[in-house]
Amino acid sequence: MSVARTVIIEDEILVANMLEGSLGRLPEVQIVGVAHSGKSGVKLCQETKPHLVLLDIEMPSQNGLDVARKLRNELPQTHIIVVSAHCEPYAVHELSRLNVESFVDKGDPLATLYEAIRMVLAGKPFYSKTFSAVRLDLSLQAESYQKILSSREIEVLIMVAEGRDDKDIARRLGVSPITISTHRRNIRMKLRAHNDRDMTNYARKVGLGPLT
Repeated sequence: MSVARTVIIEDEILVANMLEGSLGRLPEVQIVGVAHSGKSGVKLCQETKPHLVLLDIEMPSQNGLDVARKLRNELPQTHIIVVSAHCEPYAVHELSRLNVESFVDKGDPLATLYEAIRMVLAGKPFYSKTFSAVRLDLSLQAESYQKILSSREIEVLIMVAEGRDDKDIARRLGVSPITISTHRRNIRMKLRAHNDRDMTNYARKVGLGPLT
């Protein structure tokens, strides 16, 4: 039996320790490192080049979505299992777009994670019921955000929800403040939002805004 070199990226030390102890008993898994932030997790993966990564979403320095994007670019053969309590529409959309093989809800029993690991290592995807339900709902909604907003508008909405003004957003995206103002107006129209507060509330509701 081949053994999967595995990295755990989880900022809650107690959860990380529990995962390390539990998964260390699986014959198909070899834990080669544990990281407690997104940035250190990426560095650890670059150094160890694991077969499998267990990844949380909400973490300091870089969130799990940023880490997943980085790993997909640099280590495309590495399998990713997201283990998180966050299953907002934006996270589901992004993880699906990145072809992340598995999502396990932190509320699921440990046996579910074991099943996910074995499925993923066998080349098959595995998603929790929560994840699958949100993804189905997104596909059925005619006006879900990823269908009515462009990729650039989604970027702008995320930064609006972070409280950034037009000049700051423009500098970060390399465009003019007038362009950002136009994007902001178009987003409000598409979302039927009256003001920035409505936009921010919408962004947080679907997971585009800060998780905390």
